Amino acid sequence: MELDVVLLPPKKLSRKIGNLVRAVGRKVPLKVAVDDRKLLPHVSLLHIEANQSGVRRIASNLGIFVRHQAKLKLEFTGFRMAGGVFGDFFMAGIRKSPKIYSIHKNVVEEISPLRSSVSHLPPKNPNELHKVYFKKYGVGNILKFFDPHITMGSLKNLKDSKSVLQFLSKTKFKTFTADRVALTKVDVNHQVTKIIKEFKLK
Repeated sequence: MELDVVLLPPKKLSRKIGNLVRAVGRKVPLKVAVDDRKLLPHVSLLHIEANQSGVRRIASNLGIFVRHQAKLKLEFTGFRMAGGVFGDFFMAGIRKSPKIYSIHKNVVEEISPLRSSVSHLPPKNPNELHKVYFKKYGVGNILKFFDPHITMGSLKNLKDSKSVLQFLSKTKFKTFTADRVALTKVDVNHQVTKIIKEFKLK
């Protein structure tokens, strides 16, 4: 089972993101819609493969880990296209501040040893450093490749990307405080479908 350790945006911001994604979906066809209903907005910290007993251990260790982690402010950097095999995902970028990188690095070091197998991210053209990370941590899109963002959806037609980004640019997201870490279940597109356990940052 693929899991994701994530930062959750405030609920009001999640609703705003969901509303914006549904507005995009009324303009162009989407393959994936992170609508804050079936799929939940989040900032990924670590994708990890785990069996059922591993899920319990990860949740327990994550609960201990977050006791020493402070809430953090996150800053949006704008909307962009990226991700997937075809670059058809649209997302809101987040500045890779020292604080978010630190919590990411700590999660990788504390939680990745509890994996049951490898999570093949990125799925396309892994380089030598990705392969090192696969072997050591069970996933490749971490540490030097850590790219904080909130995925919003995926386009059926890549030709719609320009108009979608123009539409999104009319919305301004403010800096927000992330005070919740969660262990979550994800789908085949690595999007959050269920919160398994949620923890408050101090």
